[in-house]
Amino acid sequence: MDAGTAAVLGAMVGAVGTTAAAFATSWWGARSTERQLAAQERSARRQLGFDHHRERREPRRQAYADFIAQGRAVERALGRYQDAHVGEMDVFHQEVEKLDHLGTHVQLEGPESIIEPMLEVTGEAHRCIKPLGEAIRALEDHPQADERYRRSTTDDLAMAGLEFTAALKAFADAGRRALEADGTAAG
Repeated sequence: MDAGTAAVLGAMVGAVGTTAAAFATSWWGARSTERQLAAQERSARRQLGFDHHRERREPRRQAYADFIAQGRAVERALGRYQDAHVGEMDVFHQEVEKLDHLGTHVQLEGPESIIEPMLEVTGEAHRCIKPLGEAIRALEDHPQADERYRRSTTDDLAMAGLEFTAALKAFADAGRRALEADGTAAG
């Protein structure tokens, strides 16, 4: 092999090596850029999820707080009967209607896990209507009624009130869990 051929072969090997090195560097750089972009996209999606949950959290918190406050108003309406032994069914019905209305807000705000506890609270509130009416009638219509009958109606009302209070506490616990999940989960 003469010197000219060796020089041409050397130049070709150098050119191929340089081209291969440039291609490998370019390929590696493109892969690194793709990885960085994918990581940034995942981070942006995660941040959007957190932002979405943060935006949803306050209306949920407000809906849950309003519902619980109205539940307390229903408890107070039951308590007024028990404390003063006078009852106004209209007032109690109005309080339960407000609770139903606020339950609709809770349903709209969600999440799904809060709906069943909310329905349990409103159901228990409605179940209090009958024992409250019977206890009021026992006092108003039958002032000289058998003490056992009066005590029985009062006991039924107290039991209904306790079940309502337990359902309201379960709702508050479910609401707290739902709000805590909003702060930690994305998606």
